[in-house]
Amino acid sequence: MRGSRAAAMPQIYAYTQESANESNSDDKTFAMSTLRSLVSLGFLVGPLIGTIILGTIGYKGLFLGTSAIFLTIASLVFIFLPKKGATQKKRLGSSATTLKRSQIYYPLIAFIFLFAVNAINGVVTPLFIVNELHGTYANVGMVVSICAGLEIPIMFLLGAVSRKISNHSLMISACLIAILYNIILSVSTDSWQLIAAQLLQAAFVAIVMGNGLSYFTELIPNSPGLSTSIYYNGSIIGRLVGNLGGGIIAQFAGFREVYWASLEIVIVSFFILWSIRPLKGVEVAA
Repeated sequence: MRGSRAAAMPQIYAYTQESANESNSDDKTFAMSTLRSLVSLGFLVGPLIGTIILGTIGYKGLFLGTSAIFLTIASLVFIFLPKKGATQKKRLGSSATTLKRSQIYYPLIAFIFLFAVNAINGVVTPLFIVNELHGTYANVGMVVSICAGLEIPIMFLLGAVSRKISNHSLMISACLIAILYNIILSVSTDSWQLIAAQLLQAAFVAIVMGNGLSYFTELIPNSPGLSTSIYYNGSIIGRLVGNLGGGIIAQFAGFREVYWASLEIVIVSFFILWSIRPLKGVEVAA
């Protein structure tokens, strides 16, 4: 049932992209960044509310409350969201460029690597703080909360300036930020250095999670369902590879070596994205 539920997220993004296209707005990236910020807000607020419900009512109340939330969402979608039928793709003129499949695969591979690095950071960093730097659980809480708290305003900011800076340039910048972040973590000797570096991590996550979706919708503007599915499935594969790979490296090589491996992965992603020319107004070749 969780697997069938997973199909809802890319469709939500696709619906938002179609609505932004129909509105003829110039702030499509801002709309997508806003939606992604709300998703991040859910991840930030959800555990807190869940903890409160669990402490007062117990697991039964927690699961019933979750069910009530899903029913509320379904009702809101059924009542307020206008139905959209399948639309015919617009025929592109002779000036339009046909997007080769390799020009989809390469960004997808780069994004899988970036999502994997983000997943590795989420799994390994708390263990690194406690076991390697001999920090406290309070330090772990500060690292997680500072990063999560900064992601949302940075996403809004990036969405607002997206008309001046291309999403492709932002992806390149995200790789450079991740390179600097992993270098800092690789040579860090105290928890406060990781706490200070969370500004870089928050900027990296905000770009990849927020503007990354707009990057793919720009590549395939006439297929919002396909572009959002590619992005969302790439994030799932990246998290799977990152969680598994990070744990294996930490187990057999050590926590610090994980960040050196992440640094190498980000450098590969940087060169992949650097070699790609940003294209607009294209469709996938059959």
